Amino acid sequence: MGVHLSPIAKTDYAVAISIHLKRIQTGHPLDLNEQQLLYWEQIVDFYDIKKMDFSDLESMLPQELALSEKSIIFLSLFLCPFTYATKESLDKILDYYKTFRPMRYKAAQELVRISDTDEKDLKFVTASLLGFFGKYTFVGKSAYIIEIEEHENRNKINRINKQKIEQKLLEVSGYAADLDFIRENMSAILPYVHELLNISSTLSQQHEKLHIKIISKNGYMWEELLKYQIRQHFSTELLIFSDNDYSIGEADCDLIITDFPIIEKSPVEILTWNSPPTDLDFKMLRNFIK
Repeated sequence: MGVHLSPIAKTDYAVAISIHLKRIQTGHPLDLNEQQLLYWEQIVDFYDIKKMDFSDLESMLPQELALSEKSIIFLSLFLCPFTYATKESLDKILDYYKTFRPMRYKAAQELVRISDTDEKDLKFVTASLLGFFGKYTFVGKSAYIIEIEEHENRNKINRINKQKIEQKLLEVSGYAADLDFIRENMSAILPYVHELLNISSTLSQQHEKLHIKIISKNGYMWEELLKYQIRQHFSTELLIFSDNDYSIGEADCDLIITDFPIIEKSPVEILTWNSPPTDLDFKMLRNFIK
């Protein structure tokens, strides 16, 4: 799947699976209506569920799992919070919504657009919204296998007004019958969307700043000193320092500043400074920022 679950999310998923197994053991198979069966067929084909190995779970049962039961066990994963660990897994879920639920995908795009989300996070925020919406439509209300907790904006970020987000939610809820659930569950959905979009907006502002990695031949204390000296000339509004993992080839920054020549190739520019830095060194950085 290419996803990462936290220890708590793994426990939630295990609980969901155990509920399904108990239901099967007690003779209560899935009873799907025509619309749900269509949805099932799309999921089975898109994720190729027929080829997935459920033998560990089937060993706990007196019979093999029906394809519909395998599908709901797989889909219960989307009731849990998780992180897409690869670009391929993220693109795959977005492709699903583009293909089979285009109006829901459009609604998520419209919502993300009001946050001015950085290109780096655009797909992830869109997928997070779509995943959250899925909790309210997953096989109808019978799908509340894991309780959907009432969300509270604990970070109290309000760069984007809650009323603006509510108006946009009401607007997109009219795009298709597939989105009626938004209006019906507004009191629960609004706090989550408000916090998610405000977080993405705040992080986008951080991404606009210059990210600098400091590498010193003499090690950590000299790197911290150089950061201190740079901070005397440049505020946090202009630049921030990246975590120093000493990677050069795949640098997660916009610029590397070092006090010794680096021969290794880098995808970003490298400024070689004196130690201690001179006025000319700081001028080089000012020119780079401009």
